[in-house]
Amino acid sequence: MGGSDKLRNMYNNCPSMIVIVIMTICLAVISPFVYILFLFFIGNFQFMSEWPFKSLIAENFYWLKYGIIILPFTIIVIGLLLARKRYMNVMYRKYH
Repeated sequence: MGGSDKLRNMYNNCPSMIVIVIMTICLAVISPFVYILFLFFIGNFQFMSEWPFKSLIAENFYWLKYGIIILPFTIIVIGLLLARKRYMNVMYRKYH
């Protein structure tokens, strides 16, 4: 039984798991861009003629830049754990 047969069996048994994995990959690819935009907009947020978060982001940029790597990794781990849990639930219902 090859790798493609295993994937075909997984898709036939639990198509929602494949959807979860595809959505996880899409979110992981998009997340660094959203993270950078989020930092940009928070840094340029103006409240009563002041930028309250600009200095905070500038001072902690050394640590904030690691969010570009950590955020997609976290999304992938959580998404794959959700897909695994969904697959186990479907297999448990099918065979018990």
